[in-house]
Amino acid sequence: MDDFRQVTGLDHATSDDTVRLARTAAEAVRGLNHLTGHDAGPGQPSAAYDITGALALAASRLPQLLTQIERWLDQALAARQLGHDLGEDPAGAIEAAAYAPTGPLMRRPGAALRATRRWARGTRCQTRR
Repeated sequence: MDDFRQVTGLDHATSDDTVRLARTAAEAVRGLNHLTGHDAGPGQPSAAYDITGALALAASRLPQLLTQIERWLDQALAARQLGHDLGEDPAGAIEAAAYAPTGPLMRRPGAALRATRRWARGTRCQTRR
């Protein structure tokens, strides 16, 4: 895939398309882990250079992505569109790790994403737009 619009168009995109793209990215990394761990590996230095360059570009885009997810959650919370599976106030779950997607953890995107998942777990939309 050279462009995300090969998977979905912006005109009719849904949250399912967004989830599908995230899962595609995760599966691509899994595939890279598998391929680079075998005999073929990168094959030559130029391939290693191209691979690390593409991954650096992907990593550079994570702050924007995480900030936009955080913004969406904040707006949904402010609009009282979120609930919590355990009946707790969803604000507590979100505020507990609100710094994770942006601040110092952004130097460690994996840790930021794990923290975001922890605080989003159990939080759900009460109404759909």
